[in-house]
Amino acid sequence: MAAQVNVEFAPYAGVYLPTQNLVDHPPPGNVWGYSPQLSLKQKAGVTLGGRLTLWWSSRLGAEATLGYSPSDLSAVAIQLADGSAHVITASARALMRISPTGGGSPWLRLGGGVGFVSRGGGAYLERGTTLRSVCGTSRFAGVVSGGAGFAFGRGGLALRLDAENYMYPAGLYVNGEYPGCGTYQGSQCRGLGNQVCNIIEAVSPTNKFQDDVILSVGLTVKLPGR
Repeated sequence: MAAQVNVEFAPYAGVYLPTQNLVDHPPPGNVWGYSPQLSLKQKAGVTLGGRLTLWWSSRLGAEATLGYSPSDLSAVAIQLADGSAHVITASARALMRISPTGGGSPWLRLGGGVGFVSRGGGAYLERGTTLRSVCGTSRFAGVVSGGAGFAFGRGGLALRLDAENYMYPAGLYVNGEYPGCGTYQGSQCRGLGNQVCNIIEAVSPTNKFQDDVILSVGLTVKLPGR
């Protein structure tokens, strides 16, 4: 007889914590004399999402996640005319449970796999249009995670706490610098009013390494198994 697969769904809420600047202006080693204060960074913010988990044994499983963070963009020393932005995160990873479950006992889990990080919003567009001025805003990432949970009796509900780290190069560049970004030729930074594009253009291409941390709390619901 085939082993039963246990399925869980957990909506969650938490905080999105980008730990690195997206762009440092100037880049390390630059001797051009540009102000180092024109750095760009995604702001920390609330994140909401869900996790779908499959356990095919008492210790091994897999999980898919999807989250959304209304995280604006900020620049040191200047006020962006439009810093509105958001970040979407997704992942698929293997899980290993390293402590027993049942009877109300807490448990621990570790995970690792692949992820996807996508940025969007007005900060990355031509002002007043839907045309992209900055490209390379979507990147694949490596993901590691750790979590803990605590069951509420025998009702199939559990509280879970999770920490995830998305690791990837930012890879931002301006529209027109490489094929596949937009339909226009040449840079699409149209004057000083397009601040984000101009800052990125001065150091582009850039592949600054990112560590995006997500801390969350969720409520796990066990779904009918197969």
